[in-house]
Amino acid sequence: RHIPKLECLILVLDFIPREAIVIGNEGFCQLQRFSIDCPVSWLTFESGAMPKLTYLQLEFHACPTDPISVPLGISNLSSLTEVALWYNVRYANSSSVKMTMEAVREEVGKRRNRTQKISLFINGI
Repeated sequence: RHIPKLECLILVLDFIPREAIVIGNEGFCQLQRFSIDCPVSWLTFESGAMPKLTYLQLEFHACPTDPISVPLGISNLSSLTEVALWYNVRYANSSSVKMTMEAVREEVGKRRNRTQKISLFINGI
């Protein structure tokens, strides 16, 4: 967050977070694209986080999860125009995959009443 001109960030995490990864409203002021590959996409975006972010990609796996270990606060990303979710189709019936997709759909749906809508792509569709 202390790299003021960073525009694109790709993270690959090879562990399951024990608590939500909270992205606050400090730093990442110029970030436009953010991609994270993590077994469980347990992220929380606070109000005012990543003010210029237009693209968010979440790649996740079918790991057993707690009901609250899903992405939250996507609707707080004020410039966001596109969200891409990626998971292995073999796990389409996994409860953790279904929970994550539902949580993201709900977050994206919160933007329906605003002028700027978010496009949601799941495995490229």
